[in-house]
Amino acid sequence: MSHHKRKYEHDDAPCSSKRPNPYGETVVRASFTKPFLKEDIEKKAREELIQEGINEKHNEINRGISQALLRREKQQELEDAATENFARYKDDEKMKAHLLSQVVFDDPMCSQGENLQKEMISGILYPKYKGTFPQNRFDIAPGY
Repeated sequence: MSHHKRKYEHDDAPCSSKRPNPYGETVVRASFTKPFLKEDIEKKAREELIQEGINEKHNEINRGISQALLRREKQQELEDAATENFARYKDDEKMKAHLLSQVVFDDPMCSQGENLQKEMISGILYPKYKGTFPQNRFDIAPGY
């Protein structure tokens, strides 16, 4: 019985780390035994920098590119509005241009108006009759 008791004496230890290791101390060897080279350290730093840039782009894409552009545009509009006069006048060109640039969603004439503006800008709205024409009630030139 004394032999049995001696065999398991170390089991009463409060922690398993205090048990003696029958094979000796554990030796931990590094898997990378050659010394670190300066080029390796620089290469690793470059790779981390590139990866950081890629992660930043992914985060920007995940947040939404068009939403970010809209937020920037709104911020720019607010900054512009802060610098303008508070009162608006009838002949305010900036306000007129802003109101004309607004597109109404349900406007059926919107696309035709855009085409008309493009034709007016290009100067080929309608072909004109270049010769003389007989006078009519409303003095309207004949068209093609």
